[in-house]
Amino acid sequence: MPKEQVNGLGIGPRGKPQPEPASSSTQFETLIGRFRNRAIPSDGPASQRPAAKGEGRPDRDTGPVAPVRSGACVPEQADILQVAAASAGIGQWYAELPATEIRATAEYSRVLGYEPGEIPLDVQSCVERIHPEDRASILGQLEAAVRGEIDRFGFDHRLRCKGGGYRWFAATGQLFAAATGDRPAILCGSLVDVTDRKQDEIRAAGLAEAARDASERLNALADNAPVALFELRRDPGGRLSAPYFSARLADLSGVPAEDLARDVRAGFRWIHRDDMAALREQARRSAEDLCPASVRFRLRHPERGLRWYRGSSLPTALPDGSVLWRCSVLDITDEIAAERRAAKASEAQRFAHEGLTTLAENSPGALFSLRQTFDGKMRFPYFTSRLPDLMGVTGADLRKSVGKAFRHVAPEDEAVVGDAFAQSLETGARAEVKFRVEHPQKGTIWLLCSASPLRSADGAMWYGYMIDITERLEMERRAARATAEAHDAMDRLASIAEIAPVGLYEAQRAPMGGLNFTYTRAHFNDLMGFSGGDDQRLQTHILERIHPDDLPQFLANIETTSQTLALRRQRFRIFHPIRGMRWLDASATPRKGPDGVVTWRGALYDVTADVEREADLRRAHGLAEKMRIENERQALHDGLTALPNRRFYDRVLAERLAEAGAGGPRDCVLIRIDLDHFKYVNDTLGHEAGDQVLIRVAEVLRGAIRGADFAARIGGDEFAILLAPGVTRRHAQDVVERVQARLAEPMLYRGRPCRFGASFGIAQCDDICGPDSDIQLFADAALYRAKASGRSRMQFFTRALHDTILRDRRLAAEIHEALERDEFVPFFQPQVCAMENRLVGAETLLRWRHPTKGVLAPSAFMHVAQQLRLVPEIDRLMMEKSRQALDRWRAAGLHLPKISFNVSSGRMHDPDVVSAARAMRSEDTKVTFELLESILVEEESDAFRTHLAAVREAGIDIEIDDFGSGHASIIGLLEIAPSSLKIDRRIVAPVASDLRSRNLVRAIVEIAEALGIGTVAEGVETPDQVRILRGLGCQVLQGYLFSRPVDEAGFLAYATEKLRRRA
Repeated sequence: MPKEQVNGLGIGPRGKPQPEPASSSTQFETLIGRFRNRAIPSDGPASQRPAAKGEGRPDRDTGPVAPVRSGACVPEQADILQVAAASAGIGQWYAELPATEIRATAEYSRVLGYEPGEIPLDVQSCVERIHPEDRASILGQLEAAVRGEIDRFGFDHRLRCKGGGYRWFAATGQLFAAATGDRPAILCGSLVDVTDRKQDEIRAAGLAEAARDASERLNALADNAPVALFELRRDPGGRLSAPYFSARLADLSGVPAEDLARDVRAGFRWIHRDDMAALREQARRSAEDLCPASVRFRLRHPERGLRWYRGSSLPTALPDGSVLWRCSVLDITDEIAAERRAAKASEAQRFAHEGLTTLAENSPGALFSLRQTFDGKMRFPYFTSRLPDLMGVTGADLRKSVGKAFRHVAPEDEAVVGDAFAQSLETGARAEVKFRVEHPQKGTIWLLCSASPLRSADGAMWYGYMIDITERLEMERRAARATAEAHDAMDRLASIAEIAPVGLYEAQRAPMGGLNFTYTRAHFNDLMGFSGGDDQRLQTHILERIHPDDLPQFLANIETTSQTLALRRQRFRIFHPIRGMRWLDASATPRKGPDGVVTWRGALYDVTADVEREADLRRAHGLAEKMRIENERQALHDGLTALPNRRFYDRVLAERLAEAGAGGPRDCVLIRIDLDHFKYVNDTLGHEAGDQVLIRVAEVLRGAIRGADFAARIGGDEFAILLAPGVTRRHAQDVVERVQARLAEPMLYRGRPCRFGASFGIAQCDDICGPDSDIQLFADAALYRAKASGRSRMQFFTRALHDTILRDRRLAAEIHEALERDEFVPFFQPQVCAMENRLVGAETLLRWRHPTKGVLAPSAFMHVAQQLRLVPEIDRLMMEKSRQALDRWRAAGLHLPKISFNVSSGRMHDPDVVSAARAMRSEDTKVTFELLESILVEEESDAFRTHLAAVREAGIDIEIDDFGSGHASIIGLLEIAPSSLKIDRRIVAPVASDLRSRNLVRAIVEIAEALGIGTVAEGVETPDQVRILRGLGCQVLQGYLFSRPVDEAGFLAYATEKLRRRA
């Protein structure tokens, strides 16, 4: 770089030679000595600067000391600082302006790989050692420092070291203006090698990018799969959450994704109520056994109607006692429908065997006729459905071409098959051939084909039979019979019936009544218990074999079908001489001949096994019905107390509403009960004691109500009493007083007293169907007021409570509209350094720009937002808007050192909150979560500690808000390890006039100093408070004296003016 460019920065001389550069530590010490008593420039008069120790107030620990000017340094301190810097690998340098050389410590040369005195220290050489890509920005900062535009500078850059290679260094420095006119200005700084840190940052950025890419790919695959994937987590308290779910889950469940995100239990909204008990039981067993589970269930989809789903899950036990299920859900409605259609088709097929054609279709082999014309063309005029299956082709292939039918025949067997048919045509003999087929589904199978030719005027016809003989070597005996059956298949297919498991018969109506069997097959005779030579006995004694109880119906059926000529179907019992009683099924088609004689041709089946199976099924169905009734009872009652449960309660209340709407009684009294100190019983005496308390309460309720009243356990320690119509307010009060009296009686568990109580909310309305008569909401509001009034109380619902509910409803609608209109905005209140009066941070505060009421604070609407479960959405919105504000402030030149947010302990585990805070954190801005002092770490769960560790791991600080207003212990502070304590404004307010308040602030400051953490005083409104708080050692101040909470633009204006005044 040309020297005139370097000189332009004010570093080089203007025609005046400079002393030779020096790098020894002695010269650096000499510089320090020359400036030991030189003051650092301040922002204003001494009266406005923070007082140094001993300059305006006595030191609290050591007493008064001699005044020392700010920025001074004594020789011993200089020596110590130089040794400490060298041991830490920090090179130091300075230059008197203007100058062409710098002076540096020996460590400055060593960090660059040189020995002291080995490296040139002229300004031009120093500039040339800077990497070309970093040179312009670095010289820009140095030039700004020389011009006095910035007090300090700092940057990461690359320098060429010994050997020619570049390494990364962090440089910081400061301009010291001349205290007197005869002294030049000093530019000084330090240099630290940060190459390893830079390489770690590059590797970390690459790994983070790869992780984000992998996560996006997996999420895209999950969202576009037909299967919905999700994680379901149940914490030790039984609360459910969904850490993750794919987009498909909302589509399959019929529940919007935002509802699922707010409360995963919304996913159960449309599940068929008859399947809920099975799902709960499956979840319970899965959580206990930690075994994979699969279940089918129904869901009434709001758009698609009733659908079937298959859910699969893999449970995992987490260290904190939670259970995490990784689940998938698939819509199997079409699969279920297909199964049912298949079942119906199978059932129909069982009864479809009618006549000889049906028997042929269900024979183990295939029947066919094959025609060949004189021109050599061949086709299948007829074949049963078994033939395509045997040949591994379709029926359409068979109809199109004979060649396609034999395309899977093994190559070495093709000639054998062709020769067999050719020889059969030549000799007129039956063709019989065994060959292999490379079946596309079954692999290699052996088939036996037997066909007899019949010549005709236009060619020849084979009537044949084909059967699978792969596992039936004895098929040689049956092949001859199959060939004969195929030969006359077109004339009389009855010959095939010998292989069917039915008894074929033909019978005529006898002139004197009864039946005359004109034709029976051997199997028919066997089924009826007659041998082949007992034809005469069969005619005369067959009716004697029928069970006496079935004979009248048997004869009546014959009479009816002889007149209607309808298909005859009947089951009846016979006494077989060898097998005992058997069930038979007879089916026959009646035909009336020209002579008026009715002839039945039909089949007889032995259905004894079917009847026994059906009897078993009926018994099983009866047992299942009993179990269903018991399950229904259990589903409607609480297993512990035997009281009706929430489901039964909802049903009874719905029936009460329906009866009122149909003209029944319209008045209603509902009592809601919530136990007081029940958690204390569980925590001190155990859950078994808690169970005994619930059982006791159930007994008291049963004894306090009438037969027409209805009591139910609707939650963990919540109960409800729905009084019968026609009762008065006084009667409801009497019921509550009886319950209170019984509950007040001492209860012992293993010799120890169980101390608990109950709060009661009573709602009474004259018209339960009225538009403004939400009796459950009224009872809940009354119960809430009773709990808030001190517990163990009775509270009736009043008009004032009703008005509050209506206001909250209107407010709820406005909150939803506010989210849609983007009316929630962050405001910022500055935090100022007590000693230097400079801006050190800001607290983010939620505000609502209401279209008619102006800017509203959270106290006006957050209680409703919490009920709507919209706090997470509002928190996320505030985080995002604050991040955007930080980006715009940085672009405008404002770098905020710290930004803090009020976060409840319950929100710390929200990954969105932590990730948003992590995204806001940068090198120049720290993010802090403010937790109320009321959080007792000793009593928080392990989950809270886990979330606290996660917050710290994300680089987020913790501050204790409103410190001094609660009862945090020292152990609690050690557990949380906050970065600062925020002193409650109620302690700060009287500090200027009240000695006790000053002493209390001093004690808090001493606690913070002992713990090595900072202090923030909030609510500062007067200069006297500033003076006293500064004197007591408070480090940061916040309050209306400096600024009220302002919006983004207002805060930027405040900070800009603050910087202008300091400059």
